[in-house]
Formats: sequence, C-alpha cells, structure tokens
Amino acid sequence: MLIDDDPFEWQALSRALKSAGVAASLECARDMAEAGKALAQQPFDVVFLDDRLDGEPSFVRNAEALAAAGYGGAPVFFSCHPPPIDGIARDTPRLVKGDEARPAMLRAVLAAAAAAR
Repeated sequence: MLIDDDPFEWQALSRALKSAGVAASLECARDMAEAGKALAQQPFDVVFLDDRLDGEPSFVRNAEALAAAGYGGAPVFFSCHPPPIDGIARDTPRLVKGDEARPAMLRAVLAAAAAAR
C-alpha cells in the first residue's frame, strides 16, 4: 500500500513495480484515515508512507498509527527529501521519490522492508 496525497506518486510507483518485475497490486490511501480502513480490511506486505502528508502529523507519528492499526512491519519512508531525517531510525527502509524508477533500488528497498517484518 502507498499512503500519499499525490495521485501521481501512485501511478509512478505502480509503473516502477511492474518495470522491476514485482508482481503486486498497489493500493493507495490518501491519508491515515483511509490507510487505517484499508488495514482493517486486509494485511499488507509493504507500506510506503509519504513523509509529508497534508494535514497529518509527522512520519514517526504516522508510523506509530500504522502499528496501532495492525501493520506489523516498518513502513518504507517515501520522500522527495533524501535522508537523513531527524527522528527516523537508521534501519527504516527509505525510498527517495524518483529512485523507484531504478529497478535495482526498488527491489533492494522491498527486500529491506520484508526483512523488517
């Protein structure tokens, strides 16, 4: 699942997953409320979480909300701002927007997210 308030990001990430040979469907939630509803309906292997959702608290608080909603992994920090970001653990999987177009980078991030579960 991708949690991002920009629909273009869903399109870009969906195309990148397909280009990388990752057989997956990508759900999109525009905010944490939609994400909570989606998590209540089904489990997700990986969650990409935008670091700056309009009207939402920080990435850290949103990650805590995902855990409270039942997501058992570490969300992938999805940002147009390269790390480091204060308050984000060093082992948090990260994907800088634009890097998803690089299949090797995307596969490495997915592997890191899977290892964090």
